[in-house]
This record gives sequence, structure tokens and C-alpha cells, in this order.
Amino acid sequence: MPSFLFSSRFVVRVFCVLLSVLCLWCGSGVCGYAQTQPDMVWEQTGGPEGGNIWCFAVSGTSIFAGTDGGVFRSTNNGASWTAVNTGLMNSTSVYSLAISGSTLFAGTNGGGVYRSSNNGALWTAVGIGLTNNAVSSLVVSGKRQHNLCWD
Repeated sequence: MPSFLFSSRFVVRVFCVLLSVLCLWCGSGVCGYAQTQPDMVWEQTGGPEGGNIWCFAVSGTSIFAGTDGGVFRSTNNGASWTAVNTGLMNSTSVYSLAISGSTLFAGTNGGGVYRSSNNGALWTAVGIGLTNNAVSSLVVSGKRQHNLCWD
């Protein structure tokens, strides 16, 4: 594999993770508060644990984290996390999350794309026909979903 492709993928992944964290942080109203509170620090939460955290998404009062162990949800600003993986392939790393209205999409490494319309309680495979089931990025535009896959 050419080193250019590896470094490009790495840069894209790091950028997406940092952007997700920044959006989560700013979207929660912390940014404005942090600018006036120089003593604010990051604080470790009660999880999710057990592997890498690849992405975040926020819907209402729920925060979702895509990890090597599937999807985790917090409804208390990250104080605790619950696995919400019913319907996801076993041992599926979730690399990307996207939200459209009340529908949550998960892009996985090897399992394709899944959809949940009940805050992650139940997932249904919707990536039927994808020629590559390693989905690193998802974008929802209106009622259309777009996937970025890699070999």
C-alpha cells in the first residue's frame, strides 16, 4: 500500500475525530463558558470503555459514541454510558455516525451501514448492495445518505 494513501487516511480520520469532539464541545455550550473560565479542564467520564472511540453524534439530550465495541449512548452528558448494539453485527467497530431528524446512521468496519429510529435501541442493516462494507464516513443531506468507503 502506498504510504501516501495511508497518511491521507490517517489525516482524514484524525481530522474527523477532532472535528467531532470540537462540534460536541461547542454544541454543548461549553465553548462560550470555557472562554470566560480559564481554570476549566477536561474531566474523564464513566466510559465508554474497551477500545477506541472513533466518532460522536448528538441528538437531543443523547450523546452517541462509535467505538470498537459498537455504539454507546449517554443521556447525562457523559457521566455514564450504555451499549446500544442490538441488531449490529458482533464485534463491529463503528467508525462514523450521522443523524437525520430522529434517525441515526452508523458506518461500520466490515458490516456496512445500519439505521436506528429509536435512539440506538435497535439497528437495521441498510447498506445492502455496497461493494465495500468498511464505511469510514457518513453524510446525510436532506433525505439522502452518502457513504465514504475504503479498501
